[in-house]
Amino acid sequence: MKVALTGETRIAREELAARAEAAGLDVTSMVSNRTSVLVTNNAHAKTGKARKAIEFGTPVIDEARFAALLESVEPGHLKGAAVPEVAAPRRSTAPARAKSGPLAGRRILVLGGTHGEAAAARSRIVELGGSAAVNLSATVTDLLLLAGGESDRRARKADELALAVHGPDLIEQGAIAPAAIPAASTAPGRAEIRPAEPTVLSRGQVIDVPIAEGGNTWTLRATWSQLSAPTVDLVAFLLGSDERVDDSDDFLFYNQPESQGAKLSEDGPNEQSITLVLDDLPEHCTRIVIAASLDGAGLTFGDVGAIELDFAAGTESSTAIRSTLDAATVERTLLLAELYLRGEDWRLRAVGQGYETDLAELARRYGVDVDE
Repeated sequence: MKVALTGETRIAREELAARAEAAGLDVTSMVSNRTSVLVTNNAHAKTGKARKAIEFGTPVIDEARFAALLESVEPGHLKGAAVPEVAAPRRSTAPARAKSGPLAGRRILVLGGTHGEAAAARSRIVELGGSAAVNLSATVTDLLLLAGGESDRRARKADELALAVHGPDLIEQGAIAPAAIPAASTAPGRAEIRPAEPTVLSRGQVIDVPIAEGGNTWTLRATWSQLSAPTVDLVAFLLGSDERVDDSDDFLFYNQPESQGAKLSEDGPNEQSITLVLDDLPEHCTRIVIAASLDGAGLTFGDVGAIELDFAAGTESSTAIRSTLDAATVERTLLLAELYLRGEDWRLRAVGQGYETDLAELARRYGVDVDE
């Protein structure tokens, strides 16, 4: 279905369009006789799109109705074609399989290069089936060195940790020699490490949340580079169907880290997490927006660099879903991920949408009453 947007929207236009595209819709910049619906919060708008909607008889709905409809979009079929009988999908109790590709199962740390070059390299790693790390942790299997990367102190630990080291050819050729990838990395005094194979999400991608064994509890952990100086604060909004908080208890931040079914934790100077007991969330909560903000004047997420998201069942389990977000430059608040109900099932989306405004402005957008 083709969908057009016009006029001011409460949710940022880019985010609303991203949600629509993630649901499988085609967001267009014009209204034609093939447009299925026009979304506007002003039914009497005098815009060109509104006039075209009247001319073609295109249905017009507001933003709230559109957001609600996005939760029930179903695959379409060609006109005149027989509609195949499709059995209802069964939800797996195990995480979905990782992406296939020449780098599947590899966890690669990029060192060196400019901010843009490193971001592009991490994006390419994901395209090739791997996952991009932001720190030299125990699960890293490879290093990718861009210009200047060899001088990074972490590169000097590669031999000690028995890590494979690569140049730009790794992502330019889209292939990797099997001999360069040990099945397990070992080193004196270091236990055998086998790379985990979580599902890797690119920015904007969506996945059904698997059913967690032993209860529907999940932890989303955000990690940024150990070399980053800015102070990053994780926040969360528990939203109803109107995309707004019901009261102040639905806004979690450093001064209010806990609410019904949700709890923020600071796990270190470069790592914070939120634990969600999905079955215990407030009854009105149908969407959880998880974001990050910066504490300090003049700082931006371009200073922070890439932020890695790890989504795991419980609080100590291995990662089931992973995403690395690093497109930010001048933003001071950053939407990281959102969980939302579609029918009776929860879905997870990697967002990566940033704003140049501060946390107070972001909170107001979701209905939080912020004191001046």
